[in-house]
Amino acid sequence: MNATELLSGRHSTGKLTEPAPDAATLERAIRSALRAPDHGALTPWKILVFRGEGRTKLGEILGEALLRQMPDASADDVAKAKKKVDRALLLVAVVASLKPSKKIPEVEQLLSAGCVMYGLHLALTAEGFGSVWKTGAPVYDPFVRERLGLAATDQIVGFLYVGTPAEPAPDVKRPEPKDFATEWG
Repeated sequence: MNATELLSGRHSTGKLTEPAPDAATLERAIRSALRAPDHGALTPWKILVFRGEGRTKLGEILGEALLRQMPDASADDVAKAKKKVDRALLLVAVVASLKPSKKIPEVEQLLSAGCVMYGLHLALTAEGFGSVWKTGAPVYDPFVRERLGLAATDQIVGFLYVGTPAEPAPDVKRPEPKDFATEWG
C-alpha cells in the first residue's frame, strides 16, 4: 500500500476483535508516529499503552470519573463507563505534554500531539490493524489526568482503540477537494 492509498482509504474501525498488535508491531507504529512535525524539537507528547491489568485499571478510573461528574449516576451507567475499555484489547492514549516556550505556541504543540495520534492510527492501519480515535468527557477530565499520573498542564488528545477489524469498513462518502480547496491569489 502506498502512502496515498493509505491516506485516501483511512477510516475508523468501530468493531474490533482479537488479535491486537504485539509489542514489536506497536513499537514500529509508535516509532513511525513519533516522526510527527515538532517545531523546536520540544517532543510535546507522551504515549500511554493500556493492555491487560492496565486496561482494567483504566476502566476503574473511567467509572470513578463518571461518579465524580454525576454523583447520582446509576450502577448501570458506572458499569457501562468501566466497560468502555472492553471495546478493544489494546488502548493507547496520546497526551500533549505542553512545554513552556517563548518561541513555540501551545497550539503548535497540541497539533504536534494530534499528528502523533493520527500517525499512530495510520501506521497501525498499514500493519493491518483497525483503530478508532475516541475522545469524550474523560479526555478533558482533570481527575482522569491526575489518576493517570499526568501533569495538570497535560492534555489527553484521545484514546486509540486498536484491534483486528471485525468486519469490512463501510463505504462512506468522502469530501471532495473542490469543496474545500481554493486557489488563492
